[in-house]
Amino acid sequence: MRNLLLLLFFTFTLAISSGCGKDEPATINGCTAAAASQDVADAFAEFETAINNYAADQSTANCEAYKREAQDYLNVLKRFENCVGIGDTQEWRNNIQEAENEVAMIQC
Repeated sequence: MRNLLLLLFFTFTLAISSGCGKDEPATINGCTAAAASQDVADAFAEFETAINNYAADQSTANCEAYKREAQDYLNVLKRFENCVGIGDTQEWRNNIQEAENEVAMIQC
């Protein structure tokens, strides 16, 4: 799952760097690349911390934090869907859904 979330992070970062089209209104932060990238980077950093904490100590609390941060990260990505200029928003949605399914399967 971590690989899928990393892929989403880098795909989003690359896509948002091209900016939003005027015909696709932003849903958050005016769809500016800097603001969107920062929000996504912050959420990813929190997720990565949870991964590292769980790797060091596989307690139930760390597992639940890992699962929660993964979902929070995906929620941040979903807020910027209109900013993704990858040309195929359905593929974007499918990737998000796949990651959400994987998060839901995490057993703590």
